[in-house]
Amino acid sequence: MSRHGLTYFVGAALQGLAVLLVTPFATRVLGSDEYGRVAVAIVLIQMVATVLAAGFPQLILRDHQRGEEGQRSARVLVGLMMTGGALLAVLGAAVVLGLGAAGVVAPLTPFAVVLGAAGLTCVIACQSLSRARERPFLFLILAVASTLGALLAGILAAARTPTATAFLTGYMVTLCLLAVVAALIARPIWPWRARGRVGALLGPALALVPHGAAMLILLSGDTVIAGATRGAGASADYQPALVLGNVTFVAATALYNAWGPAIYRRPPESRWSWMTSSAVELALGLVVVAAIVVATSVVTVPILAPGSHGFDVETIRRLVGLLAWTAIPYIAYLGCSLVLIEHGRAGALATITTSVAVVFVGAGVAASALLGLDALALVKLGSYVLLAGIALAVARRWEPVRFRGSAALVAAGVPALCVALIAARAPQVLVTVVVALSAVVAAAVAFRRRAVLGSDLVMKGVTQG
Repeated sequence: MSRHGLTYFVGAALQGLAVLLVTPFATRVLGSDEYGRVAVAIVLIQMVATVLAAGFPQLILRDHQRGEEGQRSARVLVGLMMTGGALLAVLGAAVVLGLGAAGVVAPLTPFAVVLGAAGLTCVIACQSLSRARERPFLFLILAVASTLGALLAGILAAARTPTATAFLTGYMVTLCLLAVVAALIARPIWPWRARGRVGALLGPALALVPHGAAMLILLSGDTVIAGATRGAGASADYQPALVLGNVTFVAATALYNAWGPAIYRRPPESRWSWMTSSAVELALGLVVVAAIVVATSVVTVPILAPGSHGFDVETIRRLVGLLAWTAIPYIAYLGCSLVLIEHGRAGALATITTSVAVVFVGAGVAASALLGLDALALVKLGSYVLLAGIALAVARRWEPVRFRGSAALVAAGVPALCVALIAARAPQVLVTVVVALSAVVAAAVAFRRRAVLGSDLVMKGVTQG
């Protein structure tokens, strides 16, 4: 890896794993019901911030490489993001306070969500610019401060008053302070100082909103669905399972930082055949990670969400066993999405992700309300399989994308077998044995295929930050 690439890899991993590191402390401080409210609020903060960010981070990175004028455009994009965050803070706070005064809602939690999302949007803007400017340590500091730092501030605030309101107040205040720091560091060009550029820059960014929102709904929307259909206690049980199950997803996202550039360095005539082959290799590695997560959940779940504090440990363990496998179809989807982007089919990609997100929400709400949290987790896993399947079918119109061979069969078959056992509520001992053996098989197959990636991906996978 390059010196920048490793730092970005660590930053992305820390952002994904911060919640996992903090959750055992948060669940003990807050208890089941209050933690359930916090879990839903944090997911909403991340959703709103991601929608506000739209396609700005990608455009900031692209424009900054286009000389002096491009760098100016990148700073205008940062200004647009931060202005959007400020407008959300002012207008959202006014609406929440108005509804609170009218007795419609208790204003404190929605107020924290609005201001927290506004602050996080500004932090994301500064991170995007720091990446474009190749300042990886600034990126890393902001990543740690906005995730681990904000969560720890929430825990400290709730230590004396163990309520969701106290936790979210600490979390929100930290993000708002970081927003001020981000604005001072980034030195954005505000929209009113570059009116001629705003229209040209805003259109492409807004076009990516549906895709980004759909992917975020697929990633985190199930916690909101659990809370909406079965109450705060259900979201309190679901969120720790999602945090632990997402370890595999975080690994996939971090690996993608190396894999994506490596694909584009391949000659066009062999690029997509190498993509499919390397995708299988990565999927096998993720199978091993998922198997470890599931096998060790007997130990990790009670640490993350102890039964003595009101959490349903057995339910959480089953949910981990179902959710940990979502990264396998996700890595296939990422490879196919690059085919669509390469051929200028971003609109088709947005249509695919939005359609699958709609299916996920509809089916997830029905499954959770009628059948319970296990059914919701199965719907999520099925939605990622559907997403990968549709993206693969569409990608084949332009490139000969094929996932074939015994290794691909192992990468798909192991998750299917383990999910079937867990969904059927097989004895825990049987599940653990099968999962452990599956990890060994996947590792052995991956080891035999190591030449597919070899040192090319590991040593040269990230050439730039």
